[in-house]
Amino acid sequence: YQFENGWQLGFGPNLNYARVRTDMMTLSGAQTSGDNEWDDSFGAGFQFAVYKKWDKLSFGSAFTSRQWFSTFDKYTDVVNHPLDMPNILQTGFAYELSDSVVMTIDWQFLQWSDVEASNKDVHEGGFGWEDHNIYKMGFIWQATEKLSLRTGYSYGETPIQEDAIFVNAHAPIIIEHYASLGASYQVNDNWEFNLGYIHGFENTETDEGILGAAGTEVTAEVDIVNFGVSYVF
Repeated sequence: YQFENGWQLGFGPNLNYARVRTDMMTLSGAQTSGDNEWDDSFGAGFQFAVYKKWDKLSFGSAFTSRQWFSTFDKYTDVVNHPLDMPNILQTGFAYELSDSVVMTIDWQFLQWSDVEASNKDVHEGGFGWEDHNIYKMGFIWQATEKLSLRTGYSYGETPIQEDAIFVNAHAPIIIEHYASLGASYQVNDNWEFNLGYIHGFENTETDEGILGAAGTEVTAEVDIVNFGVSYVF
């Protein structure tokens, strides 16, 4: 909804689906009873955002609520709480450096302390995560009337505490540096194609806990390719 003073407000529901499988050890030292079989979980939440553009400067802020998921029933010996996603707040600015180049700066906050499964100490069946701050910077170049190119970089210190690295081996969110490239091509007034590539640089963390897993190293690196088609009614 766009107000007369130029501010815009958006709202929408989220429906989620997740699946997981693992053969990792439990805290008791036995292999999980899930036996590396797929298990499913469904969730829901909502999000809203505000936006305002002045001459060359734009401001935007978005809030995504906690995404409430059902429990992975086959893996209750690994985690006995639903793997909810946290409240997420992202806010930032965009500035037009020229008629064709825009610079963006964003801050994102993930409130893992509000989610029981992630916030609880590993001795209590949790994952030992802390709240997560991520800082982002990007550039958008309108190369032609129909083609726009994007590049970006982000940094966020891993939210996993040093004594919980082993417990998080099946979900190693330890990558701290990301770089991305993207492009959009507007075919006509209705159709647009989008392509994006993200690289998460390799990072290694060492468990310093007291659960018999001290010294365990976990390494993660990721490459993500996104392709999308948009239709404007």
